[in-house]
Parts: sequence; structure tokens; C-alpha cells
Amino acid sequence: MTPNKNDHVFIVGIPRTGTSIVYRTIQKLPNFRMGKFNLWETAIFRDNVSFSGPDLYYPGLLGYLPGEKDSYDKFLQSVKTYTDTLQGRRNKHYRIAAPPSGNPLRRLFSTAWNNLTRIRWNRSAKSEIIKTFFSYARQCRRVERIVEKTPHHYRHVHQILWTFPHARILWMVRHPVDIITSSIKRAKIDKNYKNYWNVHNFVTEYRNSFRLFDFYKKRFKNRITLVKYEDFVGNPAGEMGRICAFLDETYSEDALVVAEHEKFKWKPDPHLSADIVKKTERKWQDHLSLEDAGKIEAGLQDLMKKYNFANYVDSAK
Repeated sequence: MTPNKNDHVFIVGIPRTGTSIVYRTIQKLPNFRMGKFNLWETAIFRDNVSFSGPDLYYPGLLGYLPGEKDSYDKFLQSVKTYTDTLQGRRNKHYRIAAPPSGNPLRRLFSTAWNNLTRIRWNRSAKSEIIKTFFSYARQCRRVERIVEKTPHHYRHVHQILWTFPHARILWMVRHPVDIITSSIKRAKIDKNYKNYWNVHNFVTEYRNSFRLFDFYKKRFKNRITLVKYEDFVGNPAGEMGRICAFLDETYSEDALVVAEHEKFKWKPDPHLSADIVKKTERKWQDHLSLEDAGKIEAGLQDLMKKYNFANYVDSAK
């Protein structure tokens, strides 16, 4: 099949939900294949990547090209008209408002706000900069289609799909106790990783992420799908087949295998280039108290039932 050159794929979700393993796997599909893995995150839709400061060499953007400084310089030169207009300006935010239920006046206001925000975004310099960047990225990576993974882009799905209406969004989700446990473990071995979760903030963030997913799914329908980490590692072939159908890609069993010459060592996550395992050893109690795990599961019980997550605390008692 011949995909549209702007049929980009974006992988989003709360950090530690398995976004990297899906990112790696999709890069093995023929239309996304680069020859070697490139796991850089651009963060390009986030507000703090503004292109309005003096230093435009964002590590994620340069690494994503991958590391081709000459190409990155050409990209910057090609968007100089836009970046010049941004110099000295404060970062703009393009937040979207999820219409509340049961209040027609507030729903009308939120709809008007979102329509205005979309017009502002489509006319913005940043929108044009992003389109140009991914055009350069496709050439530098020598691929037919682009796949990009920045977990926190789940807050910017509207900007992604306003910029690339034909893009596809893979939204990762995972058991909440496993997410916060993985976050704590990662922070202990990676000094650059910020483990900013506490129980209250985590429960709020997890619930808000699903509220956003429901809103985006209703708004953008067939452009977004949920990928449950447990389903992906439990049945990689079946879930990858479903993902490929969603992406209009031909399924390839090779995507699930990492050859010896493709493996790499990365201390913060030594399993990232290893084979996909059905079930990792669960030692959440080594990092999280029974009390805190109980608070997480109690605070998210409705979502856990909806997405068929087991109650770890009940099993541990």
C-alpha cells in the first residue's frame, strides 16, 4: 500500500505505559524502517518547545533527524521567517476545553473556545514550523512514514490532529500500580528522570488522562485508538496485527523480533532492546507500600473495572 506522506503516527500516554516498546516495534515495519532504532522524543507539540529563544538546538529534535546537524540547520533556515516572528514573545498555549455535561451554556462556551483555539493554532508560526520539521525528518530518516513518541503529547492530541488531519494516535494505558512502580524504579537508576509522582497527584493525572482520551476519541473518532500494555505484551502478534490494521500497514512478524545486530545497551531500561516478554516479574511491593497501592486502586476503581485491571492489593493480603 502507498501511504499518504502526512499519515504520521504518534504514540502518547502517561509515561511508563509501554510507549517505548511500541515505538521500537513500529520502527521495524517496512514503511517506518530506518536501518537502526531511533528512540528520540521530539516533544515538539509541548508548550516549552517554543522556537522563540536564542538556542533552537533542542536535543530531541536534533536527535530525531537523526543527529544530522547540517539537515537541522537547513530546517532552521527554512523556517527562519516563522522563528523571527516569535523572537521575544512569550510561549503561547493552545489548550482545549472538554465540554462539561449538563450545562448547555458552558458547553456552548467551550465549543466556541475550541473553535477559536483551532483557528489560532492553524494560523500560528509553530504549526508551520512543525509541518516543516516532519517533512525534513521523513527525508533524513529515509522512511515512507513517520512514527514519533512523546508520552506527554497526550495533552496535545488536538494540536497533532489539527496539524496532520490524517495522522493516527496510539494511546498507551497500563495498570496504575505498575506505572507508578516503574516510575519510582526508573528514577532510582536514571538521574535525568524526574519521579514527580505522589499518590494524590498520580490518581488525579491518571483520571484526567482518561477524561482527555474519552474527549479526543469522541471528537476525532477513527484517528485514535487505545493500546493496553498488558494486551500488547500478552499477545504481541495479535495486538500488533490490530495496530497494523488501524495504521493501514501490512503486518510483519519481523517487527516483534530484535536481531542481535539491532540490540543496544541502555542502563535505565535494559529490557528495551530485548525480546517482548509476556509478563515481567512484579515486585511493586519493593517500591510501593500496601497502603499507597490501596489508595491508588481505590481512587481509580471505576477505571480499573472498565479496563479489566486486576486488584493487586486484594491479592497481596
